[in-house]
Amino acid sequence: MHAAEEDIEAALRIKLPIVADGIEVFGAHVSLSVDQDTIDAAMQLERLLREHELDDLARRQAKGRADFLREEILKDPASAQIYAMFELSPRIGGPSANINLDRLVQQVNEWHPESRWIAVAQILHDFLSNLSEGGRKDLLNIVQHALSLLGTPEQVARLSNFSGRPDIAAPLPEASIPRQDE
Repeated sequence: MHAAEEDIEAALRIKLPIVADGIEVFGAHVSLSVDQDTIDAAMQLERLLREHELDDLARRQAKGRADFLREEILKDPASAQIYAMFELSPRIGGPSANINLDRLVQQVNEWHPESRWIAVAQILHDFLSNLSEGGRKDLLNIVQHALSLLGTPEQVARLSNFSGRPDIAAPLPEASIPRQDE
């Protein structure tokens, strides 16, 4: 309200003096009044805007802390252990004392978009999307046999449940078996 009064007075000062019908105005003072409902609404709007700004700031800070953790602290096991030796400022953030840093670094590196297994999964996904239905069945048969040889019984059972082929011990089709001379 005070800012509006000052703005109006400044605009009037530019126009002064005003001469009309034999009257000359050299100065003016402006006083505004606002009802309590309008004041309450304006204060509530200001509070909501401030809360929105604080929420936005909190999101940016959380993202900054997560980026810092990923890019600095969890970059490699040695960095993680060095950071773990120091008491970190709560403003910077860092892993809590009960976190297994080696496991955490391993998980971050495993799920990083450029990690080997994520890249392999993307390549396999692209490969599978271009296979015919028959090719997918053949590949599933090959994977089931590989799991029966290299995997755990639980993995074999889980894949059998999803594939609808409980007979994993069935022989591979001749065309699907890679020969050593290939």
